[in-house]
Amino acid sequence: MKCIYHLCDNTLKGKQTSYCSNSCRVKYQIKLWRKRTKQRSIEYLGGKCVKCGYNRCPEAMDFHHRDPTQKDFAISKSGNCTAWNKIQKELDKCDLLCSNCHRESHAIDWLEE
Repeated sequence: MKCIYHLCDNTLKGKQTSYCSNSCRVKYQIKLWRKRTKQRSIEYLGGKCVKCGYNRCPEAMDFHHRDPTQKDFAISKSGNCTAWNKIQKELDKCDLLCSNCHRESHAIDWLEE
């Protein structure tokens, strides 16, 4: 059996686990937490890009701070221990954009400077 975190070739001889180490178990749990939190955040902001309506792939959705000076933390890099109520407060400062519209919004900002 292989470790479910990184599919290494370390066999789990007789262990009652799906991970080759405690470190892999923690990393896998963090990965799952981040995925669930992103999905919850997308749903909280309406589930689709506010500019074009795209809603197919969660990995292609970004959280765009309307006013970067009010940004307390980057939601996508908030780690694994940020409470949902703190994430919600940060999301309230954001628009949900697909990655294409997000890049375009920053390009427009750059062109206007």
